Amino acid sequence: MTQERQATELHVEIPVQVGEELSEASGADRRRYDRLEVGLSAHCQIDGVVSQEALGDLSMGGLYLRTSTNVRIGARVRVVLGLPYFGSQRVCSLTGTIVWIDRAGDGRVTGAGVEFDHETSSGDQQLLAGFLTLWGTPAPRRDPSGA
Repeated sequence: MTQERQATELHVEIPVQVGEELSEASGADRRRYDRLEVGLSAHCQIDGVVSQEALGDLSMGGLYLRTSTNVRIGARVRVVLGLPYFGSQRVCSLTGTIVWIDRAGDGRVTGAGVEFDHETSSGDQQLLAGFLTLWGTPAPRRDPSGA
């Protein structure tokens, strides 16, 4: 007598619709650093193309770049900006990778999340840490990437 194994299917419904934003808690759980909202602009080099872009927020782990430039996930980014420091500015150079992209309903790029990497010098990391400490309360976490 032969025994037959009966296949079992498991169906799970996930209550998320395509295009729906993840809850703030899910992105916040993965993020290592709080963000500080900023009104700064920076010179950016994204995959070798230079432009001037606005920053939306900044942390020790990354930044939000307000851009309409057609960028791609994985693009290399260098951001050079002047950080306000006790009545003057200090130039800071940060490097990283685009890890997520914001798009409008029609598909246009409206911003991108950049995660910093090992190429940022320790001096620039210290300058950024001092700036973030000096200027206070971080912005709420908002992206699902953890950057």
